[in-house]
Amino acid sequence: MQRVYGKVGNMRKAVDWVVYPGDRDDGDGNKVLFVQSDKRALAVNVETRKGVLSNGKGHPGFHTVSKMMVQLGQAKVIDVPQEFIDQCVEGQAKSGDHIGCGVYIA
Repeated sequence: MQRVYGKVGNMRKAVDWVVYPGDRDDGDGNKVLFVQSDKRALAVNVETRKGVLSNGKGHPGFHTVSKMMVQLGQAKVIDVPQEFIDQCVEGQAKSGDHIGCGVYIA
């Protein structure tokens, strides 16, 4: 997996983020990029620069950045800095990349 370093939203310090390969669908037909740190998860729409940031409590998985979690107040919609998005897009695994333990991106 590829890593980037940065901070988003209301974070006080920059942290290491793992950039997941491929784009996800956010449920509305929009493609989003998913990144995860030790305590936070972020799903960001690269075109609009809008992201959903988890609250940092519990496991930072895919479920923590869903629309339901935003409605419950457990995640927040934020504007993501273009620099961070650029790092994530550049760090995203591409076809043929080895991402670990014999796993290659198709």
